[in-house]
Amino acid sequence: MSSLNCNGDGTCIKECYCECFNEDTNKYDENCKCGHRHHNGFCYSICCFPIRCRNYKFCNEKVPKWILDSYNGMSANCAIQLGRHEITDIINNCPVCLEDTKMIILKCKHMVCNDCWYQICNKDCFYENTDEIYIPLCPLCRNKNNWTC
Repeated sequence: MSSLNCNGDGTCIKECYCECFNEDTNKYDENCKCGHRHHNGFCYSICCFPIRCRNYKFCNEKVPKWILDSYNGMSANCAIQLGRHEITDIINNCPVCLEDTKMIILKCKHMVCNDCWYQICNKDCFYENTDEIYIPLCPLCRNKNNWTC
C-alpha cells in the first residue's frame, strides 16, 4: 500500500516474521531478514510506525495503531493475557499497590491499576504442565476475569 492510500491507522505496516534469533548464542542477530532491526514483527512503512502498547514497560511490544484501537490500547498478546476490563480516567487508590493512579474496571466491577493487573495476569500464566489454562482472578473477590461473559 502506498502512503497516498494510507489513512494513518497503520494498515500500511507489513507484518513480518522475524527470523533473526540465534539459538546458539541466545541473542538476536544484528539484522533481521527484513532489515528492520527492531525484532517486533512489523516492518515500518513510509508513513506509519508501530506504536507502544499500553503495557510497553512490561511487554516491550509496538504494534500498528489499528491493533491498539481494537484492543483498548494494547497489543493482541496483552489483550489476551489481561482478559476483559475497561480502561478509565478515574484516579483512585489501588487496593494492591496503594498508589493513587488511573484505574481499570474488571469484569466483576472491582478496580485496580493497570500495572498491578498486568503483574497479576503475568505472574502465574506460565505452567510447566501445558494442559492447564491460567485465568486471572480479581485480587479482591477472586472471581475469574477472562474473556467469557
